[in-house]
Amino acid sequence: MFLLCMYIALGFHKTSIVFLPAYWLVKIPLNSKRIFWVLILALLSSPFELYRLGGDLFSAIAPDDLSGAYTGYVDDRYYGTEVETGLNDIVKLFFIGILIKYDKEACEEVLWYEYMRNLAVTGLALFYFFRSNEIFAVRLPGAYMFFVTMFCMTNIVYATRDRARQILYIGFMTYLVAMFFYFGKGNGDKGSFTKDRYTNALW
Repeated sequence: MFLLCMYIALGFHKTSIVFLPAYWLVKIPLNSKRIFWVLILALLSSPFELYRLGGDLFSAIAPDDLSGAYTGYVDDRYYGTEVETGLNDIVKLFFIGILIKYDKEACEEVLWYEYMRNLAVTGLALFYFFRSNEIFAVRLPGAYMFFVTMFCMTNIVYATRDRARQILYIGFMTYLVAMFFYFGKGNGDKGSFTKDRYTNALW
């Protein structure tokens, strides 16, 4: 069933292949300390651009259109540059802090939270690992980053109590509304995700 879902996802966008390891990633035992060190190592490795070393390997194991897209974006003129430091980093730091601080409470209160948390941490780690290349840092972690906001943050709000829950709820709703307008007016139009222009490989 997982492979069937992956096949359908590939019809929407080829980069969804990066989600294939999710089936095994969810089973890795993590806690607050391990999350912290995984993200620190991903951030420290970013300046070395280690993803360049995987170009030949990726070409050998992936279809030509996928490997060609990967190697083509490594030094892309417009998107092959480093992600700009700004509001995006501040938001991610808040998310990381919340994930680490409330990990134990969420694991105790929410069934299967560990699975969603592992996928969220993978997305954050991929973002920092590929930070030197904008297109990779945005596209490749995308399927995992979804779990940060739509699953982990909402479940942490549920798992917390009293004042902490109120603050996290207001913060999350503020972020959600801001992202709705930002994406809809900016990236939605630019990426042809509007109702009249969107197409994919299946339909």
